[in-house]
Amino acid sequence: MNSMKTLVATFVYKEDSMIRDRIINVIWNAVLKDKLLTNSDLTMDKAEEIYKTAEATKLELKEMSTT
Repeated sequence: MNSMKTLVATFVYKEDSMIRDRIINVIWNAVLKDKLLTNSDLTMDKAEEIYKTAEATKLELKEMSTT
């Protein structure tokens, strides 16, 4: 049973990391891409958090420049 749990955990980790890597590959923003790539313990949740923060910052800067 332990080996089955390990196998499932490994598969989930590989699937998660493959999805995460694919997302990073399609990001055009060099600063955001660098931030994601240099994060040694990057998870999908953390990548999503970093992305959302970057998008919110971008919108705030745009709003500030128009006022």
